[in-house]
Amino acid sequence: MKIFKSIIPVAAVTAMMSPASLCGAELEFSYNTMDLETQSYGYAKMESYDVAIRIDDPVLVGTKVKGFYVPAGNVGTSDHTAWLSTELRLDKKVNKPDITSQTATVGDDGYIRVNFDEPYTITDKGVYVGYSLKVNELLDETDAYPVAVVEGTNPDGLYIHTSRSRLKWIDNSSLFGIVSAMTVVLEGDFSPNAAGVSTDEIVYLPVGKEGTVDAVITNSGSSPISSIGYTYKAGEITGSGIVSPSSPIKAMYGAKGTVAIPVEAIPEVGTFDFSLTIDKVNGEVNAISEATCGAELEVLPFIPVNRPLVEEYTGFWCGYCPVGYVALETLRKEYDDAFIAAAYHNGDEISTVANELFPSYVEGFPSSFVNRGLNEVYPGDLGVEWPRLRKAVALAEIDASVEWADAEKKNLVATSTFRFVKDMNGADIKIGYILIADGLTDPEWAQSNYLSGDTALEGEYADLFVNGGSKVKGLVFNDVVLSSEGIHGVDGSVPADIKAETPYTHSFTFDTSSVRNLDGEPVIQNPDKLRVIAFVYDSYADEIFNSASSDYADGGSFSVIDSVGAGGAGVVATEYFDLQGRRISRPSSGLYMRAEKMSDGRNRVSKVIVK
Repeated sequence: MKIFKSIIPVAAVTAMMSPASLCGAELEFSYNTMDLETQSYGYAKMESYDVAIRIDDPVLVGTKVKGFYVPAGNVGTSDHTAWLSTELRLDKKVNKPDITSQTATVGDDGYIRVNFDEPYTITDKGVYVGYSLKVNELLDETDAYPVAVVEGTNPDGLYIHTSRSRLKWIDNSSLFGIVSAMTVVLEGDFSPNAAGVSTDEIVYLPVGKEGTVDAVITNSGSSPISSIGYTYKAGEITGSGIVSPSSPIKAMYGAKGTVAIPVEAIPEVGTFDFSLTIDKVNGEVNAISEATCGAELEVLPFIPVNRPLVEEYTGFWCGYCPVGYVALETLRKEYDDAFIAAAYHNGDEISTVANELFPSYVEGFPSSFVNRGLNEVYPGDLGVEWPRLRKAVALAEIDASVEWADAEKKNLVATSTFRFVKDMNGADIKIGYILIADGLTDPEWAQSNYLSGDTALEGEYADLFVNGGSKVKGLVFNDVVLSSEGIHGVDGSVPADIKAETPYTHSFTFDTSSVRNLDGEPVIQNPDKLRVIAFVYDSYADEIFNSASSDYADGGSFSVIDSVGAGGAGVVATEYFDLQGRRISRPSSGLYMRAEKMSDGRNRVSKVIVK
């Protein structure tokens, strides 16, 4: 069975359709409201599947279900049917729809496309829209996992019954965070321009400065949304304007997009009521008569730069761990020093922290957590989840610096400077520190690789593994954790009585001469290229508020942009490796991995063609 770990919550919408503004139209309906990429789900058995969604929106009562379309394999499957029912009922373990059922076929495009012989009018009891198929042979992934899904949660988003694995109807969305990729075609009196709106329950702005509030716009009309007109009230301040989403919101019932609503400066710190109304859609009066949402507005003395801390768990022996390598390197390149990550290695030459000392409970490798707690994110999903979590407002800001305490470069002193956005009880809050090495490499280190030939993975760092063999050598490892000291926070590092805006400092010393892997072997390759991550940690809630990395011990910038721009670093050494990770002294024509050592201590790996 395939299970997807990432969950994208569906925002609630305050909206009511005004009957006077309606006109006849067709409109698509789907629980894939964010237009996400379809993935496969199932139980890898030869059995029959029944799959359904439920439409139970009061706004849609009186509209008609004309048909639907959904991806479905046809290589090893048969007996495709489409059906409608007022309830999910089994008779002698067989699905029995009570409205209609008709034969369906899978087209050359891999979709079941159905027009019901007689469109069904939705009542106030709602309706289940479903399809069935039989898996005869497990010829490919689509047969083994025949249900097309996307990530998301909605209690009506995915019901499944099968003849062997799921003998009762199961609400899979609530269990596994997935919804059907089915799109239903509705017919009714839909306005072309209708939208609802929602925001977070609490929104934040800096005092005395114009800011923005993110609003989720939900399309309920038959036209794409390219602009919205709005009015807002923030405390005693009101405003209005027109904004556009970064790309038009799809013409589908429930399709969502985010817009940033500009809000005038609030002159004082405090908590205020905030309301937002969508008045116009595409320049026309919004057909939803009550498209309004409310929130609590907190005006803060400052808005910290938010750098969620990623802690990844990996190892050379782990064939799927390249997923994490690719994610961390890609995000670092895209977000520069705003992306902070710590990689805890297990069972390899750069493993320095015993499993029982890991700051999170790790059930398997690879895995990763963002800001600790229960925020486990599969490393392959970090590219989506980390930017989303970064949009939250952090309760504190923090910066870090390092310097050697001795000429022998054995004692590295990390100093953190931090302040909070509000008065707080600091009894459980600590500053934590993680000693980090970048650029660790050894020609004998071999990363196990199960991604070879996986054409679904793309990008500069993915190519290292997609084009590599079962073992990949010559890799450069960054963000490597070197010590268990400081990773759980330092007692007494934060005052018990925290005052908003007040800057605090704290220092912590690492004895780098004692750094060894779990086999007692030295790990540090270049002391001057060590750095320290500092973070603000609520030990009671097991939650990290914010984090930052220092520059390097020799003063070199942690920022890739600064490093490249400041010194014009050049290449001081170059090595070539074939796609199986073997070092090649004199490459002939062909495809190779080139590892370059830069004059500022950085390492760079790229794929090249030698002619």
